[in-house]
Amino acid sequence: MHKATRLLCVVVGLVVVFSGATVFGETVLTDDFSGGLVNWTTGTNTGINPGGPDISVVNEEVAFSQGHDYIETNSSYGDDFEISFQVRRTVGSSQNFDFLVEVVEAPDFSGLMRFRYGIEDYYVINIGSAPSTTDPSGTGDGVDTCDPDYRQTLDRQGEDNIGTVTYTYSNGAMKFAFTQDNLGTIETPWVSTGATFSSTKIRIWAMGSGPSGDGTRLIDNVRIDAPAPGTSGSVDDFSGGLGNWIVGTNTGINPLGPDVSIVNEELAFSQAYDYIETRDSYGASFVISFQARRTTGSSQNFDFLVEVVEAPDFSGLMRFQYGLQDYYAINIGSAPSTTDPSGTGDGVDTCDPDYLQTLDRQGEDNIGTVTYTYSNGVMKFAFTQDNLGTIETPWVDTGATFSSTKIRIWAMGSGPSGAGTRLIDNVTIFGGTGDQSIFADGFETGDTIRWSVTVE
Repeated sequence: MHKATRLLCVVVGLVVVFSGATVFGETVLTDDFSGGLVNWTTGTNTGINPGGPDISVVNEEVAFSQGHDYIETNSSYGDDFEISFQVRRTVGSSQNFDFLVEVVEAPDFSGLMRFRYGIEDYYVINIGSAPSTTDPSGTGDGVDTCDPDYRQTLDRQGEDNIGTVTYTYSNGAMKFAFTQDNLGTIETPWVSTGATFSSTKIRIWAMGSGPSGDGTRLIDNVRIDAPAPGTSGSVDDFSGGLGNWIVGTNTGINPLGPDVSIVNEELAFSQAYDYIETRDSYGASFVISFQARRTTGSSQNFDFLVEVVEAPDFSGLMRFQYGLQDYYAINIGSAPSTTDPSGTGDGVDTCDPDYLQTLDRQGEDNIGTVTYTYSNGVMKFAFTQDNLGTIETPWVDTGATFSSTKIRIWAMGSGPSGAGTRLIDNVTIFGGTGDQSIFADGFETGDTIRWSVTVE
């Protein structure tokens, strides 16, 4: 397994509404096993345990007596979910891990957890492959063979063999964590799995055994958070006007303020370094997309830039064409200042080439859809040309921490005076903002723009 350097957290499907309960929508399963194993199917590696699994519910905990047994969810889940549960070990050492969480559709990216191994007096987690269900040699990654890049340890300090395991999967990426109530939490970095699926089941393996008939590995209080099937949110079509937007500019470049208007139901920018900013703030996971168009003019920077105000150094930059470079291009760079004329943000030549993505124009028009995705500290940026497909940057860790933020869409190029040469339409934001979970804006003709200059 290769080390991933640009990583992911939670990106929801476009019909999913964030709620206050969980970033994934809602808690769809809680199980304290008071009703037995009704939500689960039991299984094992039959090559190791030909007699089948040895699993029971003892004092409302699931007790595993032999290694390489598992319970598997009866229900399937999409590619955004989080599963957590309490883990406990009574006796015994493990030549592998104590517990392993497998996503059946992504078994090579399982979460591995152990309380102690030999004289190593610490808790440890890692990411590795799941065992086979039939092959005795397919025992999954062990303590010494799993990828050290994702190995995290926590000094035990005399604490018990008990804690909470959390496995998070979101849109092709995962991370794994362990919490010891008195000592805190360790977690792996996010890692891209490369797996694509619409639904999957989840397995919880017990990897160590103890005295025959004695449940030495125990779990309890499983919780799964996921988007509720079929949920969707109401759409704000801006029939009430542009009350969701503030209009601003870099006043060091444009001392007279922004020059933004609505022309033929599109939001038109006539000068460079103007922006619109959401009046509402959004939580740490959201997706913003909009149709972008350019009529005339070239840009010495980018045509459009999307800034998360709380993470301005990780803005999404998009251009249609620059000089003789006959391709669409996107990148990640810093946002302009709102006051400093020298603070113009990253340009074509100065932004990080690691994130530069291009798409041959093939004679297509200056129009397409821009998408910026932010989720719990990581972001990516994309552009879709309907006839040619999509380009997108890798996920990148921003290091930013915030509970809410506003979002700006900048127009970075100008054209003939008074002509709106950079235009946007159909802005849609999916994410949490109080009771308003999503909105879409079609910029209907006649809307009144109420603007103010934001000074930082």
